[in-house]
Amino acid sequence: MCPWFAFFIQASPKDGGCVMEQDTSRATFKRLYALGYNPIPLSAGKTPACRWSDFHNRRPTTDEVAAFTGMKMDGIGVVCGGPTELMVLDIDDVQMVELVKPLLPTETLRQTAWYKTTRGFHLWFRRSPRLPATLGKLRRERVELLGFKHFAKCPPRESSATFGGGGLKAVHRLPEVPEKLLHWFCGETTLDSNRERSSSVAHFFLREGREPIPEGERNETLFRAACYLLRWRTHETYEELCMRLVNIAVEVDGLPREEALQCVDNAYVTVRPAKPGWQYEPWGGLHGDRVSDVA
Repeated sequence: MCPWFAFFIQASPKDGGCVMEQDTSRATFKRLYALGYNPIPLSAGKTPACRWSDFHNRRPTTDEVAAFTGMKMDGIGVVCGGPTELMVLDIDDVQMVELVKPLLPTETLRQTAWYKTTRGFHLWFRRSPRLPATLGKLRRERVELLGFKHFAKCPPRESSATFGGGGLKAVHRLPEVPEKLLHWFCGETTLDSNRERSSSVAHFFLREGREPIPEGERNETLFRAACYLLRWRTHETYEELCMRLVNIAVEVDGLPREEALQCVDNAYVTVRPAKPGWQYEPWGGLHGDRVSDVA
């Protein structure tokens, strides 16, 4: 077993949940900022202690960092997406580690930063160019990939015990999200070599006369259904597929049309289906762009 995963399996749950000493937390906060991350202070219960939406698209100023490190912190969060392009793989159950391991190349594991959390593990990556900059989250089973407008709780101190064997790395030195992992999230790769699980998302989304999808699951279900249908080229043109999905999302599930269009666009940018005769221009619903079908 790779030493990296040996620690993964043997690490105790308390490694990521210790009480933070203020001097240590301030040093870690400043270190994260110096390495290019977007750190934010957290209060009790993993709640941001600042207006963290300000940092979706920019980094804190030095004055803001000084103010944050001067206040009492119960934790540190790191903002994902935006200018840092950080993405955090959140494995929420230690039992999922061995299942996810084949999706993470050994060399990638040596390059990334990772640490134990209360229930599982966090691994830090840079956004892959195949993923839209505004993609917020991918989820499958008990594994999430956190991006734009999300944040991850950080360990209270930097050490080889919490950030893998190589310690904390500058954000620009992190490896990109592995392709195989992206394929798995999009339903193109299954851990049990069974496509029924991924295709069922698309079938569930497209079936007639069903109950609306719960509000918190609408975007994810639409995105995964679009990824599957685009990969397997179930429609003659992108426009046909896009309008079919969007109309269902709007009429049955109550999703705003522009939001639904953006979800399908994000799936297209992620999957990029190589179907002869398809010429793609971002649809989006925001700029009046259309999709051309070229003979």
